[in-house]
Amino acid sequence: MTRFLGGIQVRVHPLSGWDSSGGIVRYGSPSRRYPAIALDDAEARAYRISGLSVRTLFETVPGGTPVQPSSFLDPSSLAFIGQRLLGALSSIDPANYGYYQRRLAEFQSRTDTTVDVGRKLLKELVILDLTGASGKWIRAATEAPIRPPDRVMALWKNGKSLETLSIALQDASRKGWITVIDPWTPPLVKERTRGLPRVASIPAPVLEKEMLTILHDLYLTIWNASSKRVTPQKP
Repeated sequence: MTRFLGGIQVRVHPLSGWDSSGGIVRYGSPSRRYPAIALDDAEARAYRISGLSVRTLFETVPGGTPVQPSSFLDPSSLAFIGQRLLGALSSIDPANYGYYQRRLAEFQSRTDTTVDVGRKLLKELVILDLTGASGKWIRAATEAPIRPPDRVMALWKNGKSLETLSIALQDASRKGWITVIDPWTPPLVKERTRGLPRVASIPAPVLEKEMLTILHDLYLTIWNASSKRVTPQKP
């Protein structure tokens, strides 16, 4: 997201990314030559950048940062995060405030367009949402995805009440629903989906791809699992 808003004015050096299972992978120590951006003071300390020229997007609050990883897959949160990121970038480089502001407006417009594409693709599909973090982005484009309550997902994660999971998966298979999982789906749940028809497995984000392309491809992955095929188009 920083790379998009920063455009030609910013070169981003990420301090971490994700492995194929959605786990955090760190890329070494930050360089003291560059300013840094963190979600909050707690994250800055965890990455050992609190003593550097660091901008935090949010204040540390009891229970952790108000922004969770899934917030970056929630269209309603992205504008809020973007405003904070605009403030951080413009405090580092005030001369280009207008540029970053225009980039944020473009980001918001393209986010809306990407969600609209998702609504058209997924309009007639029934989705069993078993994702760990991608659910908010899916629900933004679907009217009534079938999503087990969090307490039920917690039981399945701990290996309990798995007979209800089996029933849900059997119903999805019998009725032609699309079952969606992602890297943060509990391993026990993911294991039970193997061999089922119409399973959409969302991959972990890769930092080499533009953020909105990743989100656009998420909808395409679900669409393609329905046995329909489209040519991917960049949003």
